[in-house]
Amino acid sequence: MRREHDSLVAVMSLTRAEARARSAALSDISYTVHVSVTDAKGDSPTFSSTTQARFTTTEPRVMFDLVADEVLAIEVDGKGADAEVRPGRIIIENVPTGRPVDVRIMARCRYSSSGEGLHRYRDPEDGRVYLYTQYEPMDAHRVYACFDQPDLKAHWTFIVDAPEDFTVLSNQAEASVEDLMPDAKRHIFQPTPLLSSYLTAIIAGPYYKVEGPTWRGTYPEHVGGRDVQLEIPLTAYCRTALADRFDSDDVFAITSAGLTFFHERYQYAYPWGKYDQVFVPEYNLGAMENPGCVTFNEHYIPQGTPTIAQRAARGNTILHEMCHMWFGDLVTPKWWDDLWLKESFADHEGTAALAAATEHTDAWATFASGRKAWAYNQDLLPTTHPIAADIPDVAAATQNFDGITYAKGAAVLKQLVAYVGEDTFVETARRYFADHAFGATTAEDLLSALGEASGRDMSEWTKAWLQTSGPSILSLNDDRTTLVQDSQDALSHAALTRPHRLMVGSYRLDNGGLQRVEQRSIDLTNQAVEFDPPLSTDVTVINDSDLTYAVVRLDDASRAVLLDHLASISDPVTRAVIWSALWTDTRDALLQASSFITAVLTHGSAEKQGVLSALLQQATLAWRSYVPSEQRQAVLAEVRDRTWQEIHQDSDPGRRRLWALAFARAASDEAATTETIERLGLIRDGAIDGLESARDLTWAAIIALASSGGADAADIDAAKKHDASGFAAVMAAQAMSSLPAPAVGERTWQEIWNSELSNEMLDAHIAGFKSATRRTDIDVVAGYFENIQEAWTSRSQQMAERIAVGMYPSQVEIGDCPDGATGTPDPTAHPVVRATDRWLGQADDAPKALKRRIVEGRDGVLRALRAQAAAS
Repeated sequence: MRREHDSLVAVMSLTRAEARARSAALSDISYTVHVSVTDAKGDSPTFSSTTQARFTTTEPRVMFDLVADEVLAIEVDGKGADAEVRPGRIIIENVPTGRPVDVRIMARCRYSSSGEGLHRYRDPEDGRVYLYTQYEPMDAHRVYACFDQPDLKAHWTFIVDAPEDFTVLSNQAEASVEDLMPDAKRHIFQPTPLLSSYLTAIIAGPYYKVEGPTWRGTYPEHVGGRDVQLEIPLTAYCRTALADRFDSDDVFAITSAGLTFFHERYQYAYPWGKYDQVFVPEYNLGAMENPGCVTFNEHYIPQGTPTIAQRAARGNTILHEMCHMWFGDLVTPKWWDDLWLKESFADHEGTAALAAATEHTDAWATFASGRKAWAYNQDLLPTTHPIAADIPDVAAATQNFDGITYAKGAAVLKQLVAYVGEDTFVETARRYFADHAFGATTAEDLLSALGEASGRDMSEWTKAWLQTSGPSILSLNDDRTTLVQDSQDALSHAALTRPHRLMVGSYRLDNGGLQRVEQRSIDLTNQAVEFDPPLSTDVTVINDSDLTYAVVRLDDASRAVLLDHLASISDPVTRAVIWSALWTDTRDALLQASSFITAVLTHGSAEKQGVLSALLQQATLAWRSYVPSEQRQAVLAEVRDRTWQEIHQDSDPGRRRLWALAFARAASDEAATTETIERLGLIRDGAIDGLESARDLTWAAIIALASSGGADAADIDAAKKHDASGFAAVMAAQAMSSLPAPAVGERTWQEIWNSELSNEMLDAHIAGFKSATRRTDIDVVAGYFENIQEAWTSRSQQMAERIAVGMYPSQVEIGDCPDGATGTPDPTAHPVVRATDRWLGQADDAPKALKRRIVEGRDGVLRALRAQAAAS
């Protein structure tokens, strides 16, 4: 195993206790940070970083955070300091107390290829070099020395030296630009308002710039303050190679609509000046809310004509990040325990803005079918946690950027709106901003504002929803006259009752279609509540309108009717709730995976693109993991035939593209036939009438051909020569890695575990290696557990996570399980489960975060095996 350079591997994790102690000692912090990337175009692995920090401390021992190749100087008030350099930290002794102190730290820090810290990307298409930073939760100190915790807000002044042809951006506008040596300039930026370290940003490179409109409005300077005339310049950036297909007009339209929506809603003037949005390569996230300089994954720039689903997904992310300008940036969680204070709100408010202020009025349906599925999946794992989680250190925080903190939290906020009313919810936000602007808060601060706005004690609601784990399960009794909740804390197994305010819809078959005959509001405050349904009800839908967060169990009679008539229901949110129930039944082995797949193929064309995209991804997991091997060939044949029909028959261009991508995934999952090769060739070449040629479709077809044996390395090389883009380079790597030859598998294995790949290239190699035609064998299982702990400790967090999750041997078959005591296959005796249990039993010294990922992998394998067993 090769060990990465120490400046990129995991370093000592800041603990909550350390952060609290440092926060109690320090005050009045400001920084001038000088970063020089004048040599970024060359091969130098490092750059120059100097921090000038001014602060007051009550303690003579001060700890800075810094990951560096070399620390060049440490000074206190202009003199050499009594300091100790440790991994990730600098401890300075004998610092003067009770007065302002100036500390200067000079270092050489390392460019990243993992998306953490200062990431450097060289475009394979034109050779241009691009830089950007990404810090959350704690990576600013990979670029400059600082107090890298969220509650120690400071004023930041950035100075960046860069090649003269680089565009350089930060959180505030430039104050001045100076000429330096030949071919370099110095960019000096205006100081920021009070800002957490993880929200600071530096962008540098020959980015393509689009100047948008200036958004204007008159709103209170702060809640209850005087009105001010706002002028917010909007600008967008991307790599030069993407300029010709950057649909910036749509970006600006969503941004303008969002600024109006959030100003009307919060009545607090945007405090960050400009609004830059930068689309960057090899990004680990969807986006990051750096105020004044929001960064986005460039995958949000589509590879072809943007579909409605692509524009809606990007719009949702734009509005999610915009909400953070208030929830998270203006008012910041004091520590990562309260990450939900910003992420749950941004997920909820971003969706609310998209539905109310843009053309994407079906946003809540997409949320119900996509984001909430993420929440249920995460919440049903053995590693579930409360929304308000216990986070003892930053390492634990990195694990909780998950479906619970984001999507479950957002769904629970939607239930809160139903519980207290929209006006109360909005008034809570306004009070919260008025009381805590530019400060750091805890959950108690928000709940205090909620209590004041609602005029009621919310402590019991808070305990039931924010401090417990696992979803409630809602069902009907046999005669469908009683609504029952089965709720217990998933970790303590203690019984609990959550208050649910929800709708129950009753539907009747009429002329071959389902018509709603009643929608009843019900308050479920105990274990059960009785109600009188209309006579002759054919289908009852629990949580119609999707107001609450709970796993919904369809009664057998309703499910049978819905599998035949789901598309006839007119309300897209109702359909999304039903799809969610069918999917959780599939994952819980209550509905055969083949039945779910057939339902998607039968009714999917009735859905908007966003919902259909989520359904087809779920169907893909179903046929790959939940269908037993003896049925898979027939299921795949059905998928290929039905998706091929929809490619030609669906009236919506965006849905046709989704059907084509699903066809390619199904075609990749078994050895190619002559017919499949011909059809994939038509998709690859853009030769199907009504199906637009697009780079993502082309490469999906190429990867499918490679995985199924319908293409070889020469074919992939030829395609790569035709398409020199950065996207093509990654896709070609995945295609090469998916070739079914054993030698390819061995080479890819070595590259994943032992080579220095960038984050996206590592993803591509893992996806290729895990292609469905290469099933898990015992050597892969043994190799994973032999290597995983070293891989985790020798790589940065992002890269370690990719390997731990991506390379876990998840492709399993129920036929490999020995029979148990009942004479039927025992999933817990599968070789992968047994190997996992042996490793967990012996891994006392393994990091908790790694153990968590492996426990989650084990749960996924058991879920797949149980679904296969139920269908066999």
